[in-house]
Amino acid sequence: MVSSKKVDAINDIERGIHEYYVKEVGTQEVAVKVKSRGGKKYLTTEADSNSGNNLDNLPNC
Repeated sequence: MVSSKKVDAINDIERGIHEYYVKEVGTQEVAVKVKSRGGKKYLTTEADSNSGNNLDNLPNC
């Protein structure tokens, strides 16, 4: 089940209400995007060369 915070972020991004970014110390910020697989939407980041800013590696808020 997708958390309500993730659902809110997905809705915000798709509606153009907010943009979200992640940034690890010493790296450039990377935009969070919405993608879909098998009819299920999920949050991901733009591809970059730094695995440290992957959403799975970030602390929960």
